[in-house]
Amino acid sequence: MKKEEIIQNNKLIAEFDGRVNTMCHNNTTASPYDYEKSWDWLMPIIEKIEGLGFEVLIGRISCNINKILDRNNPISGFCCGDISKKREIVYDTVIEFINWYNKNK
Repeated sequence: MKKEEIIQNNKLIAEFDGRVNTMCHNNTTASPYDYEKSWDWLMPIIEKIEGLGFEVLIGRISCNINKILDRNNPISGFCCGDISKKREIVYDTVIEFINWYNKNK
C-alpha cells in the first residue's frame, strides 16, 4: 500500500472514530495515527463498529463484518492465505466497512 493511501485510510478511520483531524504532512511524520501498524490502534475501532450493531468476525486468515445475526450477508470482508497478514486483513476490512457505513448511514 502506498504512503498516500495509508494516510487517506488513516484519516478516514480517525474521522469515523471522531478524532479531530490533526494529520501532519512533513518529512518525518506522515500521520499521527498508526491504525495500520498496531492492534492497540485498530481494536478500539473494532469495538466502535460492534457498538453500532455489527459483529466483526476475525478468523485465522479472514475478517468479515456483518449486521448482528446476519452472517450470510457480509458488509465487508477479506481473506488471505497468509497468517502473517492478519492485521492487514482486518485493517482493509475496516476501511471497506467505513466506506460502506458512510454511504449508508
